[in-house]
Amino acid sequence: MAVTTLKILYRQPLYLLVRGGTAPVSRPAEWAGKTLVTGPAGSDSETLALALLDAYRVPRAKVKILRLPPAGAVAAIRNGTASVGLLLGHVFDAPVGDLIGHGFTLMSLPDTPERTRLLQAIPALESGAIPPGAYPGLPAISTVVQPVSWVAGPELDPALAEKLVAAISEVHNQSRIAELVDTATPVPEGEAFQRIPVPLAEGAKNFAQSKHLPIALIDCPAEPKH
Repeated sequence: MAVTTLKILYRQPLYLLVRGGTAPVSRPAEWAGKTLVTGPAGSDSETLALALLDAYRVPRAKVKILRLPPAGAVAAIRNGTASVGLLLGHVFDAPVGDLIGHGFTLMSLPDTPERTRLLQAIPALESGAIPPGAYPGLPAISTVVQPVSWVAGPELDPALAEKLVAAISEVHNQSRIAELVDTATPVPEGEAFQRIPVPLAEGAKNFAQSKHLPIALIDCPAEPKH
């Protein structure tokens, strides 16, 4: 089904968790021979996991990949079934904090040619960081982030779309986003219509233009490049 974008709401982080006490897996190149847990088949996190392996030149056949729903993925990390967890989104904020409190480590993705290849393979991703203090005693941790878009069907009435975007852009509703999605930071208005994965709904475009906000579409392939 075709969709249109209303605006980008916030960005969600990629968490790479390493089980404490295992053989070193401080960077993706060391994942060969290990078990990696990620989201179900077809999920954004699975797509990201495969693209990450390709970007870091880790043969997919040398990594055992478990594809599990969120609770199962967290359990696989906790009980040692997986050596590495690739978890995407704020839904994992609390479980990640709990795992860190039990000796697990967050792996960083520093600015390297490999990370550049990853960002090129999935253009919707952006460089980002888990901010300092997000978890007790941890500094900022380099990672990649995924913008979360508010989307609608192409038949949405333009006038209604414009009203919806205007409403969610009000300051008190921006604050509600952070309340509903714990720790999420609303995207600044000047960035909310840039690097969008699919074209804006007509009403959203009218709103952005009325506020003189920049609009930009990205080329987002259906499959990661190999």
